[in-house]
Amino acid sequence: MDIVGPFERGSHDCCFAITLVDYFSKWPEVAFAPHVTTDMVTSFLTTVFAREGNPCSIITDNGSQFCSTAFSEFLKERGIKHIRTSVYHPQANGATEQFNRVLKECIQAAETHHKP
Repeated sequence: MDIVGPFERGSHDCCFAITLVDYFSKWPEVAFAPHVTTDMVTSFLTTVFAREGNPCSIITDNGSQFCSTAFSEFLKERGIKHIRTSVYHPQANGATEQFNRVLKECIQAAETHHKP
């Protein structure tokens, strides 16, 4: 799981993306938001987990949204192990980082295509 952005604001207010990739199926989930808080992240995860079920573990970086007590409690209540990548080593969250790269390229292409 990761946060991507900020993106250039266009005709929309959403300049961040919350991304999540299932390591088994490689299925990505994305939610766009104008800013990212722990509450937004847990709301996004609640929606995904209601549809897909709770995972055994979740990998994140050390972003403030993921290091908060509220996020830790959210995972603990669901029996999900929280694995944090080491600082400055995003390769440890490889599937998500790879998806983020593709997402950024798609957003840049769309922004370029829609500029007058």
